[in-house]
Amino acid sequence: MKIHVRSYNRHTSLTFLAGFLLLPVSLLFAQSTPSQPRPGKYAGRNITGELVRSSSVNITQLARAPMESASAAGKEIDPNRRPVLRPPVSNAAAATDQALTAAPAAPVTGPTPSFRGFTGLTHLQQRTTRAGNQFSTEPPDQGLAVGDGFVLEAVNSALNVYDTNGIQLLPRPVALSEFFGLPPGVNRTTGFRGVFPGDPVALFDPETQRWFIAAWSQLNTASGVALQQSRLYLAVSQTSDPTGAYSIYVLNTTLAHDPDKGGPRIPDFPHFAVDHYGLYISINEFNITPEGNIDGWRYFSARGPFPVAILLRF
Repeated sequence: MKIHVRSYNRHTSLTFLAGFLLLPVSLLFAQSTPSQPRPGKYAGRNITGELVRSSSVNITQLARAPMESASAAGKEIDPNRRPVLRPPVSNAAAATDQALTAAPAAPVTGPTPSFRGFTGLTHLQQRTTRAGNQFSTEPPDQGLAVGDGFVLEAVNSALNVYDTNGIQLLPRPVALSEFFGLPPGVNRTTGFRGVFPGDPVALFDPETQRWFIAAWSQLNTASGVALQQSRLYLAVSQTSDPTGAYSIYVLNTTLAHDPDKGGPRIPDFPHFAVDHYGLYISINEFNITPEGNIDGWRYFSARGPFPVAILLRF
């Protein structure tokens, strides 16, 4: 059964991928639940969701734009204290931000491989991007996609793009919150708490020549009180260039009033797959308690998280 999805500004279709692909009006949530007591037997069912196109963003222009003011704890961290951990920056990117110039890569000895690795996003870069209005998060949940001479990496709360020589192509790493059009995660001067997306995943589809990035977040109040609400954020490149423009989509994954009566939940650990028919996103569902906590221990020990597959046809 296909589930109708209503877009932000129309009821029948949602255009993306620069007008060259159509995101259909079908969204299929297939949640695995036991259909009968025999072990290993599961039956899928459909859950209605609403996919909303929220904005468009050019990631290079975003990285070149002036950042907001650093909050109190953002100023105390020196982003240049370990330049050796930063990748070389392309001339085009370095011209816009000389502070990001890095030491040259060490010479390679012996046979030169086709790809010799790169200096990826560090914990310090995640913490200091967006003027330091970020949280320090561990462990490093990473999304990595490679294609057409590009390497796109997302780690916890930040995003960057490189070429296959490890040269950084953006003027600076970009925070996931600013990429998805969300307020900063935290302002330590005022105490304001914004949305903090995480668990990023990335994919390049060689057939459509598009880049996909997803992350999720649990919502909270401006003072940081966790809410029983969650969102899945999806970015789709408008061209084959990962340093260019993206269309941003938001999916409400709370499902508080779903027929399964499972209550509010989060879309933990999203992952991608793609074929001729669509883009697939798998998630693990965990309940959100009335206090805003994630009830992961009970689900893991008693029943395990519910695996859910989301199908987006285009």
